[in-house]
Amino acid sequence: MRLTATPLDDETYQKVRATLQRVAGLRPAVENDNVSEDDIVSLGGKMAHINRAIKNMDQDQHGAANEFTKAPLRIRGIAGSGKTIVLAGRAAYMHTLYPDWNIAVTFYSRALKQQLEDLIRIFYRSYNPFRDPNREKIHVLHSWGEWSGKDGFYSQAVSLLGAKFRNFSEAAEMAGGDESKAFDAACEELLSEKFAGKFTPVYDAVLIDEAQDMPASFFKLVYNFTKTNDEGEKCIIWAYDELQSLQDINIPDESELFGTDANGHPLISLVDEDNKPRQNIPLSTCYRNPMWILVVAHALGFGIYRRPAEEKSVGLVQMFDDLSAWENVGYECVEGTLDFGQKVVLRRKASATPD
Repeated sequence: MRLTATPLDDETYQKVRATLQRVAGLRPAVENDNVSEDDIVSLGGKMAHINRAIKNMDQDQHGAANEFTKAPLRIRGIAGSGKTIVLAGRAAYMHTLYPDWNIAVTFYSRALKQQLEDLIRIFYRSYNPFRDPNREKIHVLHSWGEWSGKDGFYSQAVSLLGAKFRNFSEAAEMAGGDESKAFDAACEELLSEKFAGKFTPVYDAVLIDEAQDMPASFFKLVYNFTKTNDEGEKCIIWAYDELQSLQDINIPDESELFGTDANGHPLISLVDEDNKPRQNIPLSTCYRNPMWILVVAHALGFGIYRRPAEEKSVGLVQMFDDLSAWENVGYECVEGTLDFGQKVVLRRKASATPD
């Protein structure tokens, strides 16, 4: 008997991929009935085409959500690259694999709470169709929270340590009136000698969204409240956008975030090894903005075409310390050399821009 391979049509391919990835419920199954499959000219046709294309996770997102490891993991990506979706998928996957684990998912923007809860439920039900996540085991917590101690990572830490909860005005006063450092001051107070030796790890895994908005003191709190697992690791996962802030575009390393031991060695290290799950995953594709808007924004933010005041100076107002970050955020070198002091032409990679 001879078997022949017949290429799948696009509709069948999308359904197979959705089944394999188990995330078909992330987008509405019902689409605009007035838009035909062949219509890619009208505005409605273009929107329907894009919606069909992003109905499932791309390869990088799928790997970041399901390439399981109990070791620490950093997920990097610009705004609109799907970091929140990936974290929610990973939380649901861990909750499915280890239903007895105590898992915390924390974030900076309060408006993100409902979205995270909905995404986690959708992902979890893709693995367990007739059950919802156990809210006693998977906790969606604002990074700060309220004085009651139930809805925030910091507020729970205050309760566990028997400390005094600091609201925003109190914390800002502790920071010398600098409101931008209020949360840092509140967290630093819990890391002081007064509470040394009082930390009892309560979480088997902690996932941090919007990590670029968190002070290093918060990461140290997370470290102290996360258990060391059977592999000798702390399962801490954080999603970081190095281009979210115009003031600081470089990602702090693990020693800055989590601290060092008595010998000066980082408490947490990210090491990518062959044939092992990655510990540093970049998400370069942006689904939120068209390519030209993104490129213009980056050009303005870095001052790429800014004319310097002096002939010998460059017009740039900032630059990555690690130039490989350009590749991580979705650019490729098409002319010259990507190195300091060299002329180079970069363009957005086709793979980083949805069709």
